[in-house]
Amino acid sequence: MGVHSCGCCSLKAGCRIGAIWTMIEAIFGIALLIASGLLGHGNIIAIAAACYFVVVFCAAWVLLSGIFREQTGILWGWIVVYTIFLLIRIVFLGFLVSAYAQFNYNKPISFEIVYLSDGTALSQRPLSVEEYLPVLLGTICTIGASIVISAWILVGVVYLAVHIRRNLWKRARLEDDCIQYS
Repeated sequence: MGVHSCGCCSLKAGCRIGAIWTMIEAIFGIALLIASGLLGHGNIIAIAAACYFVVVFCAAWVLLSGIFREQTGILWGWIVVYTIFLLIRIVFLGFLVSAYAQFNYNKPISFEIVYLSDGTALSQRPLSVEEYLPVLLGTICTIGASIVISAWILVGVVYLAVHIRRNLWKRARLEDDCIQYS
């Protein structure tokens, strides 16, 4: 019993698609950070996000190699990194929903500006929130959909790791039985 398919494809193919999806997400994340110009201003949060997108891209590459080699240790390592990535996006989604709720109740949206000793800022205040409202709603919907897809990928990789481990145990038992009857 168990899950042996990932929608219309096999579990392995679905996890490969998930790894490629993760790579595309990481590339788009870095591209958006570069296009926004936040990386050039010494924004510590943007630099940390860019570093984590690089880590997620590398983890997706490792996931592909783990799928091809059928090594569950690699898959479990990817699961830890991707779970942290998913939790960060859930927190970010909560922040955006909170900002949208503050905007709807005509409360001023407060963005903390923290300047470090070297003069770099951790965050910046937008000029006009009204012009960013469609972008905010689009971002909330996009991140929500991305979280759902990412959770589906995470569950698929967990099932694949369990499936690979179960097959290894079956092969080991069959080899033991062949040795006993020889």
